[in-house]
Amino acid sequence: MAHYISSIQWPESSIIKIQTSDGFPMILHKPFLKHRWLLYNKQPELALQTAQSLTKDELQALLLFIYSNLPAKLSYVKIFQQCGLTNTASLQDSTFTEDMRQMMNDTETFDFKLNAAEEGKFVLCHRPVLAARSKYFKALFISHSLENETSEWRCAKPIPFKTLQFFVEYLYTGQINAPEIMHIIPLCWLVRYLRLSNETEIENIVISNLSRELCDDNVEEISKIAEEWNIRCVKGLVEKHQSTH
Repeated sequence: MAHYISSIQWPESSIIKIQTSDGFPMILHKPFLKHRWLLYNKQPELALQTAQSLTKDELQALLLFIYSNLPAKLSYVKIFQQCGLTNTASLQDSTFTEDMRQMMNDTETFDFKLNAAEEGKFVLCHRPVLAARSKYFKALFISHSLENETSEWRCAKPIPFKTLQFFVEYLYTGQINAPEIMHIIPLCWLVRYLRLSNETEIENIVISNLSRELCDDNVEEISKIAEEWNIRCVKGLVEKHQSTH
């Protein structure tokens, strides 16, 4: 996921620095190892010894699988077996989403805080996930900004707590399990502001849920939210509903 962003100074408490068998320095992110690599979770010393016995290319293939579920070449099957990992391209057999959800809820390993509009409300998260998914946060973590130094961020436009929760869930898992329509509409604005690469996916999630829930009782409130955040796709759906009712 984000091990290749060498210009970022990751918090020392959340990383492990090792050298591969062919002499290349590598950074490993502890939260991912904890939740995505069972050998590290059970026997961390053995896992790190194994990692250091690999070449740069072998370890990169391993980390890409751990960080982003990217299947490796068939030639690495034995390496994965040695590390106690199953290199599978099958989403049905993958534990990636479940592992990432557990990592998302792991408050012991977080290293960054997203502050909500409501006083004292915030969502905890991990810098590598933010940097990998958001061009905004990647640039922020390279900079000498106050947010980077304090490990806290608050959006220039106050973001409701529930919306931040759904945003983080989407970053980690690519899903929103139990969306609340009034709180996911602002996500369309937020993913553009934070420069995520797949903003249309969020729009599709919002429109899909809104199509099921939009009715005469909530259309005015939804219209106000769409206007406040300037969400064109929602405005269009509202206008279509109003023209047919």
